[in-house]
Amino acid sequence: MNNHLIYEGKRDVLTFTGELTIRRAEELRTVLTGALAGAETVSLDFVGVTAADLSFLELLCAAHRSAMRLNKRLTFVSALPESIGQTVAKAGFARRTCCFSRHSDCNPNCEKGCLWMVR
Repeated sequence: MNNHLIYEGKRDVLTFTGELTIRRAEELRTVLTGALAGAETVSLDFVGVTAADLSFLELLCAAHRSAMRLNKRLTFVSALPESIGQTVAKAGFARRTCCFSRHSDCNPNCEKGCLWMVR
């Protein structure tokens, strides 16, 4: 596994590398869950990601919902790399669909709470 978690007090930075696909879903779920358990804010860094699929986007949504329930924050360190951005676009995780269909259960105030809108 090439993921790294750097502890910085109340804020942790979780760095992902390689392919974030269904083959690594359980591993990635464990890493995200562990990071959220140990920090108030978890910042995700995708600097070394070469590919991502829908399963990873769903994991991020689930982690984001968990963070919101726990009054924690899940954020991105920087803009999404092309490898993830293309998957986000193809999957329809766009601003227009966020509040009106797919993610409406994520947060009643989607404008401020949707992971895909706060990039």
